[in-house]
Amino acid sequence: LKALDQAGRKYRIAYGSPSLAGLLAAVQGGLAISVVTKDTIANGCRHAMPSDGLPSIKSVYIDLRFQPGNRSDVVSVFGGFIAKGLGIVI
Repeated sequence: LKALDQAGRKYRIAYGSPSLAGLLAAVQGGLAISVVTKDTIANGCRHAMPSDGLPSIKSVYIDLRFQPGNRSDVVSVFGGFIAKGLGIVI
C-alpha cells in the first residue's frame, strides 16, 4: 500500500484474509490483486509485469509462527513443507 501511495496510485481494499488461500481465491475470482512471493503460482493468477503499471515493491515478509515451547517433529516438518511451498526459509 505504501508503494501505491508513493506512486500516487488510487486503490481500495476490496478484501482481506489471514490466509494465502483466501487471498488467491479473491484474485482468481477477479476481485483483487495481491502481493505474493515470487515462487507462488496459482491457477488463474499471474505475476505483475512492468507493463501493468504497478509500482515495484522492496520486500514482502511472511511470518510462519510456532507456539512457544517444545516443537514436535511433526510440526517442524509441516512448517518446513509450508515454507517450501511459499518459497521462504525458516
